[in-house]
Amino acid sequence: MSWESLDQRLDPDSQARVVWGLVCQLDLDAWLKEIKAIERHAGRNATDPRLLVALWVFATLRGVGSARELERLCENHLAYQWLCGGVSVNYHTLADFRSRCGDKWDELLTQIVATLMHEGLVTMDRVAQDGMRVRADSGKSDPYARKPHDTEHTAAWRKRMGEETSRTIYKLRAQTAEWVTALCRDRGLQQMPVRGRTRCRIVATLYAITHNLIQQGNVRAAMAKGMN
Repeated sequence: MSWESLDQRLDPDSQARVVWGLVCQLDLDAWLKEIKAIERHAGRNATDPRLLVALWVFATLRGVGSARELERLCENHLAYQWLCGGVSVNYHTLADFRSRCGDKWDELLTQIVATLMHEGLVTMDRVAQDGMRVRADSGKSDPYARKPHDTEHTAAWRKRMGEETSRTIYKLRAQTAEWVTALCRDRGLQQMPVRGRTRCRIVATLYAITHNLIQQGNVRAAMAKGMN
């Protein structure tokens, strides 16, 4: 029999603590304002949105995309138990929270990026996008030359990408976009755990939120260490 609390048992450097600390700094009013109390009417307790956001961020960080698996971890895994703090969370609540809050997830991602920019931790001077390359027999044609079905904007983009400055910037994609994609794959984004375009988009947004939130914590810690 153990008489230690969950907090005593959890490693002081656990990522769960980091995630909880970062989530508690977020503005979750979009979720909180929907929790209403009616005078003289009894109702069930609402699950704190901070807990649900923290659970999904931590699960995404650990490569868990299934609501049922997350429910199981909340019952059996110390880090998830610590986040729950004795609150039981079922997979219906977890799944509904993730899939029915598309606009709120978008707003949260915007909030995190805006905070990063406001604190001077990132800039938007250059935005990179990564995709998956599929090998094809494209012949020896000039990839920067205008194609028959190109619009004016596409043709201008091809011409711009053929310039030396653009080629130099493109070489930086490994350290700007590709490593983020690799991290997402390492965190389990090999196949979407949900069906439907809207839900898949939410999962992708959740991966972006998780990445930016963790990077925010890392950069803040590095800057604080540099000042000491």
